[in-house]
Amino acid sequence: MKALPYIRLTFRTASTPDAASARIAEMITPRRFFLKRPQEPFRGTISDSHFEVMRVLGMGWHNSFLPVVIGDVVQGELGAEVRVRMRLNALVAAFVTVWFGGLFLMTGGFVYDAMTRSRPIGDSLAGLGVMALFAYGLMSISFWTEVTRARLLLRDGLGVTDSDVVEG
Repeated sequence: MKALPYIRLTFRTASTPDAASARIAEMITPRRFFLKRPQEPFRGTISDSHFEVMRVLGMGWHNSFLPVVIGDVVQGELGAEVRVRMRLNALVAAFVTVWFGGLFLMTGGFVYDAMTRSRPIGDSLAGLGVMALFAYGLMSISFWTEVTRARLLLRDGLGVTDSDVVEG
């Protein structure tokens, strides 16, 4: 598991870029759903060789840390390559940045106060540490679990094996 919620993957297939784009298009529903979960595992958009999707969750489920999957289908050495980036939603990333920035500023304030007034700081820092670990753990577990699921869905949808998926 990486420290930051971002990953690059390349899916290598023996098919043509048009065929790979068609297989990806079959996995994407362009519409929102209300009463019935669609058969497609992703929702989002695809145009020619570029797509931006998120995984479809069950009815009543929501995960703010669900990765946004952005990809391009290009011609590779032996066939099509699907180059994918998975990242947090921009608004969620901004909130997480503000959250950790606030914790960092509060820590600096507590340390400054302890140094200038000779006050104990252990309990305050312990509380901030617990808040930081909880937030980071929640983000990491939620994001990386969904990355694994999205990776498997893309792998199976493209008809490739694990050895055809390269990170980086």
